[in-house]
Amino acid sequence: MSPLETMRRPASGRGADRESDADVRLLSDAPVDDAERDYFGFSQFARSLAEILDNERTSTPLTLAVSGPWGAGKTSVACMVQHLLEGWVRERGGERPRLVCWFNAWDHDDAPHLGGALAAVVTRPGARSRYSRSQASCSRTKACDGPAR
Repeated sequence: MSPLETMRRPASGRGADRESDADVRLLSDAPVDDAERDYFGFSQFARSLAEILDNERTSTPLTLAVSGPWGAGKTSVACMVQHLLEGWVRERGGERPRLVCWFNAWDHDDAPHLGGALAAVVTRPGARSRYSRSQASCSRTKACDGPAR
């Protein structure tokens, strides 16, 4: 099911009038992770961010912020960036995956120190990948799964 749904106005009854052939567009609130389902046109922005993050000449530490009001597409941009990074690493083969961590502040609203909760979430996968031979990373967030396909 596409996040962009088209509904036809009923031919008779409530809502029936001379504009009965008009389409009504509805958008799902579920984030997207690829350009095909990017109806807001953020895919080029996401690609630019991914290219910065994937470039070996990018100096670290690096902090990026994607700001916007509720429902503006921040999670979709982040999911598209993650999707691109994962794809590029697969295409090149043999590279360690990029470490992507998701932090949902709402899940920690009862934490005495939000910064401490953030640090704990970020350091867990970093420690696993540094001290183990496995290529551990934060698991892909359910937010990036989007609507059922």
